[in-house]
Amino acid sequence: MQSRHLVIATMLLSGFCFYSRPADAQTYDAFKQYSIKQNPHGQWSYVVAGALLTTKVKMCNGITKDYCWTNGGSGLEVAAAEANKTGTTIQYADVVLPPLYLDFDPTGIANVAFQWTAPTPGTAHITGNFLGVATDEGAHEVAVLHNGTVLGAYTMSTYQQKETFSFQIDVAAGDTISFESMTGNGGTSLSTGLQAKIELK
Repeated sequence: MQSRHLVIATMLLSGFCFYSRPADAQTYDAFKQYSIKQNPHGQWSYVVAGALLTTKVKMCNGITKDYCWTNGGSGLEVAAAEANKTGTTIQYADVVLPPLYLDFDPTGIANVAFQWTAPTPGTAHITGNFLGVATDEGAHEVAVLHNGTVLGAYTMSTYQQKETFSFQIDVAAGDTISFESMTGNGGTSLSTGLQAKIELK
């Protein structure tokens, strides 16, 4: 009897040794993980025309807890990636930005993006939306890209226009997912809201 119990125990232990639960999914939230201290920060980077934005502004538009990274330019040569951390809707110039939203504006530069880099291989479930936040929103393209290949592209042209997206793709470590806004309308009134999450399994 004792040897029988020993055999069963051994079999059970062996089963535990060979069985492994799938790894828990990791969630990356572009708004919650936005950093005004570092670029890149964790898996997120703030990018203009393929280069990192270098200038951090802790009171963007003169508003406390409205943070943005810019390229340090001016006029039509400024690009920004912003986060409204005030907890309320803010308004400046022609922009009305709700809470929990990012905002990005390439002005006259080719594009500006929030970019995520995969830390490990897996399946990425990408969800979120683009939102027209300029009251006189100028027509321009926005897109979600995987390693530069377009997963979905949309034309933003009206205030409060909302384009929701959902994609699922396999990624390798080092792959990028970019949420990109491109210039248009002569570089004016291009502010676009963004919410984006990536769940990696």
